[in-house]
Amino acid sequence: MINVSVEIDTSFDIPVAQTRTQQIVRHVFDREQISDGRISIIFTTDENLRKMKHQFFNINAYTDVIAFNLEESGDPVDGELYISSERAYENSILFGETHESEITRLIVHGSLHLLGYDDQSQNDLGKMKPLEDQYLAEILPSGNPA
Repeated sequence: MINVSVEIDTSFDIPVAQTRTQQIVRHVFDREQISDGRISIIFTTDENLRKMKHQFFNINAYTDVIAFNLEESGDPVDGELYISSERAYENSILFGETHESEITRLIVHGSLHLLGYDDQSQNDLGKMKPLEDQYLAEILPSGNPA
């Protein structure tokens, strides 16, 4: 079973409820044929994610989502997703999307990172982005990817 916990570590309004967040993660894991794991999703501030990006990746920049794989090789998926509520809100305006669709995109994107997908090279992005778009189309009410 996929165990998904959600924590809100920000005063910023989150447009996606805990149950919906869990459904999104489980959808991605089901489609990737992963039936066992533990995922923690922490909605936090821009500043917290910037500090984490600097501490763990030596990059001093704002970001919208950071994924940490915690499992040992051969163990069930175990990971943490940190999502900036502020950055999600700003991105939704920038890309002309609803807050829900942007939060959904970040959850799907981060979940794929936890499953081993990467987006650091064009080749990796070419594998990850179509899956992200496909899962978004399946999840979002409009059927359109964010």
